Amino acid sequence: MATPPKANALVETAGKFNKLFIMPPNRPTRIKKAMNILFGRTEEEKRVSGNFVSRIAERNPRREDMSTTQDWPSVWPTAQSFRSSVVPLPVRMGFRRRPERFAPKGPYGNLELMKIPNFLHLTPAHVQRHGQAIKKFCTKFPEELKQADVKEQYVPLRLVYSDYVHQGNNIRDKRAREVTAKIQLNSFGLKDTHAHNKCRQLVGDRYDEETDIVTFKADNCPLRRQNLDYIAYLLTVVYHESHRVEPWEASMVDQVLAVKEKERLEEEGEPESEQQAKLMMDRT
Repeated sequence: MATPPKANALVETAGKFNKLFIMPPNRPTRIKKAMNILFGRTEEEKRVSGNFVSRIAERNPRREDMSTTQDWPSVWPTAQSFRSSVVPLPVRMGFRRRPERFAPKGPYGNLELMKIPNFLHLTPAHVQRHGQAIKKFCTKFPEELKQADVKEQYVPLRLVYSDYVHQGNNIRDKRAREVTAKIQLNSFGLKDTHAHNKCRQLVGDRYDEETDIVTFKADNCPLRRQNLDYIAYLLTVVYHESHRVEPWEASMVDQVLAVKEKERLEEEGEPESEQQAKLMMDRT
């Protein structure tokens, strides 16, 4: 009777001998390696560290490879935090307990340099390149406005404010919200003497008689933009209120004129004309 094919395959597999190696062949043992090294039969093996690939992938800091003719706007195009690997400047910053003995900390790993804003993106090369880029969108500055009298005529309002940069965990400064506005009283374009005098009464001690300048200062609002809007509101109110005539102002003006006329008569002794004397008698 013939043997089935599956049975023949099992017999062939069972008849094959497989070698079992406890250690791979031709692999020297530790003792054999030591003997070979001792008798100079082989050189010592050079092992490669596990982080060899990552080590060769790292490059030197850019500031070490940077030349003196480097195009800095291409390296630092926009505002960003300080990076010691890029900036080739030996800057130092930080606190030392004994500054006479120890210099401040260097740029590498210095958190104090990273906290504060820097102006490395506003160098003369940056400004020149940005200016050339937006030059086609700008118009030439009027030559007439370079004259002081013409500038006062067309641009009478002057706004004064400041920006501050300091070391600390907060880049805000309360003084940056202060806004001062200066304008000549004649620039208001007041129509008559009544409006002029009333405007002077409204502004009070903000008016300087020697320079004819009215000064407004605003610092109550938390933002500079809000203080600017408040100053614009004050200028608008002062202008419109100066032209408004209230019913009580007519009698008040007459009383003030009568007092001034009386004081003048006491100093000079006699009125300048019969009409003024008659006016004085009518008012008293």
